[in-house]
Order: sequence, then C-alpha cells, then structure tokens
Amino acid sequence: MKKLPFILLCLLCVGVIQATTRYVDLLRSTDSSQNIYHTITEAYNTAVNGDEIVIYPGNYFESLTINKVLSIRGNTQDKTRIYTNGRIGFQINSGPVLIENLAFKAIGSEGIKFTNTTSSHTVRNCLFEGCSNGIESFANINLTVENCIFRANACGIYLTNNNVYGYVKNCIFLSNSTGIFILYSDTYIDVFNNIFMSNTARGFYNYEGPYFGSLSYNLFYNNTTNTSGINVAEGNIFDIDPLLTNTSGDPYFNYFPTSGSPCIDAGNPDINYNDLDGSRCDIGIFGGPHPWGEGKPVVLDIQVTPNAVEPGGTIEIQASGQVK
Repeated sequence: MKKLPFILLCLLCVGVIQATTRYVDLLRSTDSSQNIYHTITEAYNTAVNGDEIVIYPGNYFESLTINKVLSIRGNTQDKTRIYTNGRIGFQINSGPVLIENLAFKAIGSEGIKFTNTTSSHTVRNCLFEGCSNGIESFANINLTVENCIFRANACGIYLTNNNVYGYVKNCIFLSNSTGIFILYSDTYIDVFNNIFMSNTARGFYNYEGPYFGSLSYNLFYNNTTNTSGINVAEGNIFDIDPLLTNTSGDPYFNYFPTSGSPCIDAGNPDINYNDLDGSRCDIGIFGGPHPWGEGKPVVLDIQVTPNAVEPGGTIEIQASGQVK
C-alpha cells in the first residue's frame, strides 16, 4: 500500500507532458527558439508526434509527406493555400492526422492522399479545387471528412481500397467530374448531409461490388447523373435547387442557404449532428457541430465605393451578413 502514492505520482508526471504548437508565417524568418518557421516543411521537420502546426495565411508552394501524429491547421479559413503542380499536397503515410482550415490546389495531382496507414484521420473545413482528386485513399483507414468544399476537381473524393470506414458529412461537391468515386467494394463509409451539385459525370458513383455504408440526407441537384451503383437510403433530396448564395463568385463564394432553402433543418436528425444553435442539422457546409466559418456571421455581399480614389481619399464599404 505504501507504494501506491508513488505510482500515482509517476502517472501524473507522465500526464503533464504537453505538445508543442509550431507556427508557420511567410512574413517572418525561421526562429526555432520561438517555434516560428518560414515554411511548412521546416515546421514539420522539427515537429514530433502529438505536435500542432498552425499556418498563417498565404500561398505555400510546398508538398509534404507526413509520417507523424500531427494536427495541421490554417489559422484563417480558406486563406491558407497549398499550391502544387503535378505533386501531391499532403501524402499521409501514418497518423492519426487532423487537417483543418486549409485550401488545396494540386494541379494534376491529389490534394491529400492516404497510403499505407491503418490510422484514423480527420479532414475538416478545407477547400479542394482544381485537383485530379481532392482526397484519395489507397489505405484501409477510418476517415472523417466534414464541412469541406470540393470544387472543379476530377473527383472530389476517390476511394480505391477495401475496408474504408468513417464519414463524409456536411460537404459540398460542386462542378467536379464525379463528387465521390468508390472503385472497389467493402466500403463502410457513411455519406450524409452533403450537397452534390452540377457534377458533370456523377454525384456519387460506386463502381464495383456492394456498398456497406449509408447514403442518406443528401441533396442532389443539376448533376448529369445523381447516383450510380448504389441503393440510396432515407432523407435524400433530388433535383431541387438548394438556393445557396454566391455559388460562383470567388473570393466571396459562401454557399449559405437562403430563406426557403430545402437544406435547412433537413440533415440527419441524430442530435449528435445538430447545428451549433441546437436545431436539426442543415445539409451543407454550414450544418453540424463544425460549420464553415465556425458559426460566425457569413458575409453575403460586399460593395466598395468608389472603385478608385486618390491617396488620402475615402472609400465606403458596405456588407451584409447572416447567422443561422
């Protein structure tokens, strides 16, 4: 009995070990003594398992192979952009890994690729645009993709291995060739609360074998083919305009559901997926416990007048916003 306090003390000492947050800022030079780095690669090379990498806004022309347990996030949504040309943005070989608040533009390649890993991963509040595949997996993994935008990719999400578990929820698949493409069977990933809109081939495509997940509470609109190779479950909405704001106006696109949108309070009724205000989950990126913009007011439109002024002149900025 006298040994018990000593054992408890040792456990307590182990418990207080804390991860390090490493900051990446293009406007600053690397200062490792302050955990500040000029590139993502420098921060990654210094990081150890359990660390967090926070990336400040900017355009980062980098490609990263991840073999550590990490959290990697931009500190401002959609303003931290990973650009590659013919290279994978992030290739993830181990984990778990959390990726949040980043934009991937991987021309001719994948934004994020999972390979040779059996870990659980989360991709949240990210934008994938102009990639061959926004997210691709060759691995047997547990994957959660939530509140992400997949826009103008060959495939939004491309799954090419058996035994993929997890969730794809509250995402928007817009103007891709195919929103979600499952190449092989034995896929157990549940797909719900998503919008599949204006995809030129298919919204959701299960190529071969049975699909053991659930495709439910999604909205399909203006796709060449909504679904293929799958039996849809309850709650899906077909061929009704989601009535979203600013679906094409970059940089002010937001996809916010306007009054009367069929997406409002139409998602999975499980209370675990409720919106931040406690109401039933909306379909789309502003629904669920991790909404795009983190529940802050959404700018619906902005006007600047006049268009040009002399130095020292005055401009007027008017904007309107909305929260649920």
